[in-house]
Amino acid sequence: MEKSLAIKIASIIFYILFGISILLGVLFYINDNESPMLVYTYILTGIAMASTLIFTVVSMFQSKKSLISSLTVIGLFGALVLISYLMSSDAMPTFFGVETFKLTGGTLKLIDTSLFMMYILIAVSFVGLLYTEIRGAFK
Repeated sequence: MEKSLAIKIASIIFYILFGISILLGVLFYINDNESPMLVYTYILTGIAMASTLIFTVVSMFQSKKSLISSLTVIGLFGALVLISYLMSSDAMPTFFGVETFKLTGGTLKLIDTSLFMMYILIAVSFVGLLYTEIRGAFK
């Protein structure tokens, strides 16, 4: 059975990256220099993020239903960020040692926004978990 061209290219790229990983791993233990490994990790992370975004966008435009559902998720996430940002404050907290941190109003606002987003997402996941369990109990 013949492999498709995309599978051949993907396997070649896999073996190249695997070889580079082995080479850098050996060099790391020989030289005890972590800088090349960190740069390689950043490169692999960038490749993973780019390929994820590219394949997501490609699959999103393959059907109208997936496009609508993807745009709905993006819109809901944007609404969550906006709600969290509007709830956040740029007031400096008061605790021992707060002056050692170099915090600005904008930084505090972003920290508060991310905390509120986390709280909202935890609450939504907890409610979803309860809903799923209760619904399953009555079926």
